[in-house]
This record gives sequence, structure tokens and C-alpha cells, in this order.
Amino acid sequence: MMRGSVIASIVMLLVAFAQPAPPATGTLSGVVLTDTATPAPVRRATVRLSGAGATARLVGTDDEGKFLFDGLPAGSFTLSAAKPGYVTTFHGSTRPGVGPGVLVAVQPGRRTEVTLKILPGSAISGIVTDGVGRPAATVTVAPAS
Repeated sequence: MMRGSVIASIVMLLVAFAQPAPPATGTLSGVVLTDTATPAPVRRATVRLSGAGATARLVGTDDEGKFLFDGLPAGSFTLSAAKPGYVTTFHGSTRPGVGPGVLVAVQPGRRTEVTLKILPGSAISGIVTDGVGRPAATVTVAPAS
């Protein structure tokens, strides 16, 4: 009887002082919005995550522009968003379409939230003509900076 009480006491002490191990992974979530005067969610954009020794991962945004990467190892990651008709954006980059931007840190047991703003794209089209209005052949056209 005494032996059972001692064992029960030891088990209770072990349970009382046992600390659960912190999770070894973290979560990165966020939203993709248009980079316009009135930001709107961008649905069905592709968000790419790479870095921290992990294989690149891709997820799509939902109807509210939200995305989630879970089970990530602790470390720093590059994050970008792309969608046809928009200029690819990189988290923290000051120039549209130019990466890698600013790394995003993920810590074990924590959720990191980010907002990515993406610019709507545009196109220039037309016909280059000669002095009398005829289409000019073999003319090179390039944007000016």
C-alpha cells in the first residue's frame, strides 16, 4: 500500500513539473491586396515562399486574398505574390517586380502575419508608322526609364 502511494506521488510530481516541448514549427499567414488608392483583396494569386533550407512552397489566395503556410521550420524566408495581369511583388521590396525584398522571419510556435501589395499591370500597344503613315517594318521599340 505504501509503495503504491510513493509511486503515485512520484508520477504526480513528474506530471506537475513536466513542460510540454515548444512546437518546432511556425506559421506564416497574410493577405494579398491591390496596391491602389482603395486596396482590394486579390483572389487566386499565387504566393511563393522559399528559404530556410526548405523547398519552395506555393499556395493560392482565397476569395478574401488570404493565404497560409503552416508547419514551417524556424528561419528567414523570401515571399512573393504573382497573378496574371499584375506585376509580381516581393515582400518589403521598394520597386515593383524586383526581388528578393525583405526576408520574413518565422519563429517556432508563433504565427507571423504579412500584407503583400500587388500592382495591376498594364500594356502599351500600337503601330509605329513612317513619315507618310504606313506601318514601319523592323522598328525596335523599348521603354524609356
